[in-house]
Amino acid sequence: MERAQVKRYAKNFLKGHWGQALGVLALSVSVTLITAQLEDLARLLLDIPLVTEGGGLDTSPLSLALTAAQLVLRFLLTTPLALGITKWYWQLTGGEETRFGTVFEFYSAGFGGALSFIINLYLRCLAWAIVIFAPALAALALHAPQIRRLVGVSVPADVLGSISALSVLYIIGMFFLWAHICLRYFFAVYIYVSGDIGANAAIKKSVRLAKGRGGQLFGFVLSFAAWAVFGVLILPLLYLQPYWASSAAVYAHGVIYDGERVDRWPERQNAQDTQSFTVPKPVPEVPQNSC
Repeated sequence: MERAQVKRYAKNFLKGHWGQALGVLALSVSVTLITAQLEDLARLLLDIPLVTEGGGLDTSPLSLALTAAQLVLRFLLTTPLALGITKWYWQLTGGEETRFGTVFEFYSAGFGGALSFIINLYLRCLAWAIVIFAPALAALALHAPQIRRLVGVSVPADVLGSISALSVLYIIGMFFLWAHICLRYFFAVYIYVSGDIGANAAIKKSVRLAKGRGGQLFGFVLSFAAWAVFGVLILPLLYLQPYWASSAAVYAHGVIYDGERVDRWPERQNAQDTQSFTVPKPVPEVPQNSC
C-alpha cells in the first residue's frame, strides 16, 4: 500500500474520533507529568535538590535513588498505558468498536506480560546498540586520562582529535543500521495487542514480516520527521500524535494481513463507512527462530 494511501486512510479513521484521540493523548501526557512531579515533591520534602549550589547535578546516592525510583514508576505506569493506546488505535483502524476503557486494559489483564514484552524489546535494541556502537564508544573513552592510564597507552592530542572525528562519523552512520534493525520489531506491538499470539512469537513474526520491507518501513517513519520537528509546539503535537498513531496502525494492518484488510477498505471520506468493514483474523503461525 502506498504511503499516501496509508495516511489518507488514517485521517479517515480519525474522523469522528478526534475527541477520544485527544483524550488518549492527554491521559498519556498527564501520567508522564505526574510521575515527574512526584519526584520533585519527594526532593522538596527530603530537601534533596536535583541541581547543587555549584550548578552541577546532585549525584549523591539518595538523589540517584530518587531519580531511579521515578523512572521505574514511570515505566510501570506508562508501559501498560502505551500498549492500551496502541490497542485502541488498532481497533479503530480495524473497523472494530472503540471504547476509551481499552487504554486501561493492560493494567488489569496481562500486566506482567506487558512489562516483560516491552523489556524484551528494549533489551534487544540495547544489545544491538552495544554491539554496533561499542567500538566508537571505546575509542571516545580514550579522551579520559584515567582510561588511557588504565589500558597503558599514550595517544598524541592530534591523534585523539582524529579518533574523535572518525568515531562521531561512525556513530552517525551506524545509527541508521541500528534503527533499521530495531524497526524489525515495529509490527510486534500490534501483533501482541491483537491477542492472537504471545510476546516471543509476536516478536519473531514481526522480524519475519519486516524482512524485505526495511527501506519501505524506514521511509514511512521518516516521512513524519518534518511533523516531529514542529511537534515541539503544542498545537502541532495535538495533531501529530493521533495522526502518527493512526497511520502506523493502518500500515501495520496492511502488512500483518498481507493486504487482505486493505483491499476491503473503500475509498470513503467518513469514518462510518470505513468502520463498516471488519478485520479477518490471521491464521496462527508456528514461530520461527529470529532475534
